[in-house]
Amino acid sequence: GTPLGTLAASIVGSNISWSYDGAAAAVEYLAAGESKTGSFTVSLDDGTGTVDRTVTVTITGTNDSPVVAATDVTGAVTELVTAAGNLTDSGTIAFSDVDLSDTHTVSVVASGTPLGTLSASIVGSNISWSYDVAAAAVEYLAAGESKTESFTVSLDDGTGTVDRTV
Repeated sequence: GTPLGTLAASIVGSNISWSYDGAAAAVEYLAAGESKTGSFTVSLDDGTGTVDRTVTVTITGTNDSPVVAATDVTGAVTELVTAAGNLTDSGTIAFSDVDLSDTHTVSVVASGTPLGTLSASIVGSNISWSYDVAAAAVEYLAAGESKTESFTVSLDDGTGTVDRTV
């Protein structure tokens, strides 16, 4: 295949010494277990003929955890004068992953016993979250009182998770 780096060779005594150099950024897209192979022909010329050997370099990827933004992790709803229906809020949390073949899933775990629910899904390169609570469930709050609920949103790339609290 097309190599992502260069191979240099020199004669050291009675040996051909070679070294491979490739930019780490050029192979970041390789996920855990994926590999890319590059082949190079090294020719030894004694002035009357050449002998060729092939040097094959295999680059094996490792897992790069997704990078998950710490923004848009706060929501708020306000009690209605007349309890009817549900109170909702929503947001998106951006993420990126240099391992191009990773498949991402998202899960939510509530902290304590919340009055409402938080659901999350992946939409492109964002975690989309939505909070929903019955208006009647928060009627007990007086003016100026508040209740804070926390949910852990976990993004899993198949080899590890990154958590954010909403």
